[in-house]
Amino acid sequence: MFNKMKERELIIWKENNEIKAEMRFFYQDNELLYKFRDSLSDKIKNEKNLVIIKDKEFPTKLDSNYILVDKNDFIDADPKIKDLRGKIPKAKPLLSFKNLFSPKRFKQCREDYRKRNDLDNKVWEIINSIYQVIVQTEHDYPHITCTSKIHDSEGLINEIESIAKKLNIEFKKRKYNKLF
Repeated sequence: MFNKMKERELIIWKENNEIKAEMRFFYQDNELLYKFRDSLSDKIKNEKNLVIIKDKEFPTKLDSNYILVDKNDFIDADPKIKDLRGKIPKAKPLLSFKNLFSPKRFKQCREDYRKRNDLDNKVWEIINSIYQVIVQTEHDYPHITCTSKIHDSEGLINEIESIAKKLNIEFKKRKYNKLF
């Protein structure tokens, strides 16, 4: 059984010359989580004069990546990312009943998964070379991760706390001291 969180948490650390933050929410906070993601992304975009590439619903409907980039990088990268995402085949269950009894279907499904993975890796090669900030949600559990190349730890904490205050959210703050 999952342990239920008793409070929302903000965890921040430094890794590979980037500041990373994780905002942990309660399971019933889904609507609030997406409002927070949108508000934080918009605030950083406006303050740092960046553009947002919204990479949503991949690999599942609950996943999203808001990639904040310089405007010049956006002009080059956005069409490439959209083109690659458009080529990615839809996900089908690899071990479905139909596939288990049809080697041909199983092979095709396995090939689609390989192609999905290869194209997704190409997308992330582009993103990793240009992003300034990435704000992510994922389907595993209700949290937002933020990776920034342009903030220091206090700057990112201030950005997060201003949005939290605006949305009436309280986070228990925790830093990984060994990294600061």
